Amino acid sequence: KKMKKKWTAVFAGIVTAIVLILAGGLIYKNYYLPLGTYKEAVKLMDNGELLKARIKFMTISDFKDSRELADKSLYRIAEQLIEQGDTASAMVRMEQLGDYKNAYEYRYKYAMDLAAEGNTDGAIEQLQKISSYKDAAEQIKAIRYQQGLQHMKAKEYSAAKTIFESLGDYQDSAAKVQEAVDLDKKRQNWIYKKYIENFDF
Repeated sequence: KKMKKKWTAVFAGIVTAIVLILAGGLIYKNYYLPLGTYKEAVKLMDNGELLKARIKFMTISDFKDSRELADKSLYRIAEQLIEQGDTASAMVRMEQLGDYKNAYEYRYKYAMDLAAEGNTDGAIEQLQKISSYKDAAEQIKAIRYQQGLQHMKAKEYSAAKTIFESLGDYQDSAAKVQEAVDLDKKRQNWIYKKYIENFDF
């Protein structure tokens, strides 16, 4: 009986030791190890090494406020790029941030600037990525409408018709579709008439 109790106590002690070792390992892995990385990342951030800081924060994104600080680092990088005049690169970073802070507002303004500069395709591409923000969806239609008018002016009636058809009931798009069809027929008739006049029978 004494021997049995002795071995039971020894076994219980071994089990307890194993549990404590495993628990200690988990605590180290889940707290102290990421804590070290967290401190390194904070130091990098304070020193202005924002990209390195973000990378480290992302490796421990579930630890404390690491994800928030990772986004904060990237946001600062984007702002620096804007200050340097590299807006296009900044918008790539802002896109990674989703709706963090006023990233959407930056992207919205960038799209409208592209439209103002005449880069309507670029503007539409940017606005489509944030179509739920403010009046982005309406701005896309407005820009597409202007593209249609430009095609009409250039006598590219088929392209204009396609655009106005895609706009549905936006403004007078339906009327513009018919106008494009009529003008295209008129041009085709004129071309045919000229061809007949110059054809040597």
